[in-house]
Amino acid sequence: MTETEPAPDRHPELVAWLETRAAGFERWARDTGAPEYWNFSPESLDALEELVRRTFAAQEEIAAARSGEFVQGAVWYIGEVIRRSAPDAVWRYDPFTSDDRIPERMFEPGVQEVGDTPHLGRPHFQDGDYLYPLGLLNQLFWETDELGEPVEVHLADVLEAFADDAD
Repeated sequence: MTETEPAPDRHPELVAWLETRAAGFERWARDTGAPEYWNFSPESLDALEELVRRTFAAQEEIAAARSGEFVQGAVWYIGEVIRRSAPDAVWRYDPFTSDDRIPERMFEPGVQEVGDTPHLGRPHFQDGDYLYPLGLLNQLFWETDELGEPVEVHLADVLEAFADDAD
């Protein structure tokens, strides 16, 4: 980060996105058809996971919808559940995801990666430790991990893993 680049936790695009998501939360909750589920509890992540699995059949479908209200609302909601369960967690956004320092647009349509989306960090996290809620949505459709081992991913599992990172 140079002197002219904003801090990742105060980036203007992030601040605007967080304000927009918070202001639109009630509408997003109503649009899901089950507003009674969205209380920011760890258990509500199970309801969100079920809704995402009913809405999408593959992570490519999430990538195609990443700039839409549903996916961005789900990303914000996951992040808020995590942030509220880990008080030192903060939202972050760094548009400079490549070495050439050319900024990327947040939620660039059609992109398969998550580096151009808001993520969460904690004070002791190093680069690469950050948690990307959009990545969690994608992982719901993984059948194997990076080593080819079978996996069964659930959104609620991230809370325990994020809490374990406190040490």
